[in-house]
Amino acid sequence: MRRVITLLSAVAISTALFGCANEALEEATIAVANYNAAAATYNEAIAPYNEAVSNIETAAQTVSDAKKTAQDAINRGEEPFDEETLQVLKEAMLAADDAIAEKPKQLAPAPDMAIRDDLDKEKLEQLVEEANRNAGQLDPSIIPAIPTIPDYSREIEGIESALDAYENSIKSMQQVTAPSDDFVIDRLGRIDTITSIQAVTEDHDPNGQLNKQGGYIGCIYFRDSQVSPDDLFIEEGEDTVDIGTDGGGAIEVFKTADEANARNDYLAAFDGMGMLASGSHYVVGTVLVRTSNELTGTQQSKLTDNIIEALTAVD
Repeated sequence: MRRVITLLSAVAISTALFGCANEALEEATIAVANYNAAAATYNEAIAPYNEAVSNIETAAQTVSDAKKTAQDAINRGEEPFDEETLQVLKEAMLAADDAIAEKPKQLAPAPDMAIRDDLDKEKLEQLVEEANRNAGQLDPSIIPAIPTIPDYSREIEGIESALDAYENSIKSMQQVTAPSDDFVIDRLGRIDTITSIQAVTEDHDPNGQLNKQGGYIGCIYFRDSQVSPDDLFIEEGEDTVDIGTDGGGAIEVFKTADEANARNDYLAAFDGMGMLASGSHYVVGTVLVRTSNELTGTQQSKLTDNIIEALTAVD
């Protein structure tokens, strides 16, 4: 009889414990389900905010990409014809830096909760407390207002425009750095007042400096309609090279800017010396642009400008 009572007592205790465990599991299941529902609502509520933050980051990255492209061009160290284009590009990059808005942080989504099979009653009760506590913190009303996505199109266009000008200026400098005779002849042909063009050769070079040390590597003479033939002493059979700079001018091409400047300094020694004066002379790149002494000062200046513009124009 005593054994029966003991067995019945054990069964009763086991049943009670099982019932308590079931009750704890049921409470945990409800708490976790409520939390997961709240988490789903919260995550849905923060999605527009996080999408806006992502778009803000993308917009800022677009500016960074434009700056990187510009910086890569600067880092190549190529010389522009107009140094101001480099300064303008750097200023456009700095302006873009100043325009970048502070980037807000993404809101972390609430993770799902689950009930493990190995949890005892105590652990289940702790899970209920955790689920209820976490659910109480998921209040969609505390989500910040959706941030405005900044428009950086003006800053990007400013960088791209300045970069185009800088790169074109580099091309311009390359075009007046030891250009070929054919290139110079083609560009001189674009000037309305220039009527004939002829390059010297080693067999036909009045100065005898072609391809010699310190001399030019190319020399192209031209006639200009603003110079009257009556002001020239042209002998029968003379061509544009024979007539020389007096007929309009010449383009002397050197290997280096130092050599071009040395030649320019030499010609400057004759400035203002009447018949010995050789006309105007101006160095651009490694090219010496010369115009006839028969032209007025205004004509010389305008023709020089037209020639430089033609030589540096980027098609």
